[in-house]
Amino acid sequence: MSLFILGGLSVAGFNTLAYIGLQSTTAVNGTLMQSTMPIMILCLSALFLREMATLKQWLGVVVSLGGVLLLISRAKLELLLTLEFNTGDLWIITAMLVWGVYSIGLRWKPVGLTQFEFLQVTLIVGVFILYPLALWEQQSAPAIQWSNELYMLIAYLAVFPSILAYLFWNYGVEKLGAQKSGLFIHLVPLWGMILSVTFLGEQVQAFHLAGMALIFVGIYLAVIADRA
Repeated sequence: MSLFILGGLSVAGFNTLAYIGLQSTTAVNGTLMQSTMPIMILCLSALFLREMATLKQWLGVVVSLGGVLLLISRAKLELLLTLEFNTGDLWIITAMLVWGVYSIGLRWKPVGLTQFEFLQVTLIVGVFILYPLALWEQQSAPAIQWSNELYMLIAYLAVFPSILAYLFWNYGVEKLGAQKSGLFIHLVPLWGMILSVTFLGEQVQAFHLAGMALIFVGIYLAVIADRA
């Protein structure tokens, strides 16, 4: 039963909610909503597991969240003040809540399963849940226009955000726990910045370095210094 619930939350629930939300919101809003996940995990851990976060963990979350806000706003406060929220943001914030529940639920992952076996089962559960929904959606959706670009996109989504991301995340939660692992979500906009510089030719600016520094300081406070 735990495997069915975990597969439904992760492969079926989180991905579906996130992709629906991203179709009707901006990249800035999506990143901002995603950055709430560490806070959700801390709150859910306290609520359901009775594991209270330490002061250093909360401080780390606040500091790293400041780094995220600095990156996505490009050090322009007016950009954050003029953000407009829509239904897409609600889908994404719900997806973050689902992922938070999944992360703390990994505590009940069957001990005898390897990471690959666990991933295989959750993927099968996800396909089992989503397949009839996909058939229902195709009845009213326009026909898929297949192309080489679409094949490449599907291959990328299958390998990187799906298989590898789940394997690494599950392993990280197993070793660090959900509370500390959640903070690493704040690295997502940082990786986005690095990829933009590498592939799109974007210039590194002072706010990039400041945001990077805050994110790493926050992770240090919550994950490394908290062990002392």
